[in-house]
Amino acid sequence: MTTLPDLLEDLEDECADLRRLVAPLGDDAREWDLPTPAEGWAVRDQISHLAFFDDAGRMAMVEPERFARSVEEAMAKGCDPMEEHLALGRSMSGHGLLEWWDRAHRGMVEAFTGADPTARVPWFGPPMGVLSFVSARLMEPGPTARTSPTRSARSADRATACATSPIWGSGHAPSPTSSAADSHRPGAST
Repeated sequence: MTTLPDLLEDLEDECADLRRLVAPLGDDAREWDLPTPAEGWAVRDQISHLAFFDDAGRMAMVEPERFARSVEEAMAKGCDPMEEHLALGRSMSGHGLLEWWDRAHRGMVEAFTGADPTARVPWFGPPMGVLSFVSARLMEPGPTARTSPTRSARSADRATACATSPIWGSGHAPSPTSSAADSHRPGAST
């Protein structure tokens, strides 16, 4: 049986794997702007995305009314919902970006530690169960880390376990050697 502490531990491990890949980059290292398998997104965009949604996850758990208002405001703007946080991340130094993600991630994990695993979390679509929510957050850093040739075998194992989990996955795991782009290509085997 998958437990919330198990999922949070895996989330911490997955994020630590990704952080180890980007932590050595200098503030202005060109690697921050290298493309990722997510079309149009650079490494810094992926980290911005993680930071923004970790912040949002914390708010959804501890301030659900405030979170609901922020979603309504974002939807009312009628623009690309990713634009604002991507622009923010693109304006930051590498060090500032990592500080944002570290703070946001730590806040989200603290908010979910000790949570009722049967609780529902408001989100941008329908509310999610706590276990499903943390599983979804677990899957976020994975594609970025898995496309690195230095990813750990444990990271690939966690991604496979998450993809085949009855809580979240479809029962079809991506090959540990395939990239995130491969898993979304038409006709790709997953």
